[in-house]
Amino acid sequence: MIKSVSGLSYDELETRLKDGLVIANQSELARLLGLGKAAVSWSKRRGTVPWTWLHRLEGLGLRRSWLIRGEGTMRDMGSTPVLGLGILSIPVMASKLDSAGDIVPVEPADVVGCSVSWARSRGNEGDLIGMRISGNEMSPEVKDGNTVIIDTSKLTPDPGRIYAFKMYGHIVIRQVTLGSTGIRLVSLSGAGGDIEVGDTGALDFVGKVIWSCRDHT
Repeated sequence: MIKSVSGLSYDELETRLKDGLVIANQSELARLLGLGKAAVSWSKRRGTVPWTWLHRLEGLGLRRSWLIRGEGTMRDMGSTPVLGLGILSIPVMASKLDSAGDIVPVEPADVVGCSVSWARSRGNEGDLIGMRISGNEMSPEVKDGNTVIIDTSKLTPDPGRIYAFKMYGHIVIRQVTLGSTGIRLVSLSGAGGDIEVGDTGALDFVGKVIWSCRDHT
């Protein structure tokens, strides 16, 4: 479950964006976020705002304090949208869960940029989150310091693929294979060891790793 923004309702956000002439209606909000109309309608019915939305709006140059509380100016002086023109900002989430076991964004806020067309070719772009990897359990496929993109809609294991799971208060990634007693979560490097799981019902899936990269600077 991706955490919602505390103290900010859907109606408050939509009204604020309309008053700021950022959007005129719900359909424009969906386009601004790079989401389908159904995803926005679902949040409207719940009355909540996912943290992923906030990060995407910040990536377009809108200030967090203005978005949440209406404080200050909509944008910093001289700021321009840093992502746009077909570029999607995917929020980067912390590998450590909060005390309630929810996925929360990194602080300070960070995003991964990718083309909207690429994201949509993989499914619903609103289901994508980013994460920085700490540790070499999945080396050489995914190394310490890599950034990965996770599709949170892909929760049915495909043997041989890499998935993210909630485990021991963190998000960990492992290759899923079929073991003698059920599902096995494999560490490609051997570090940390493999984990035998009786069935998929015992796993708290976050999603499937669909992309990774490394900064070599």
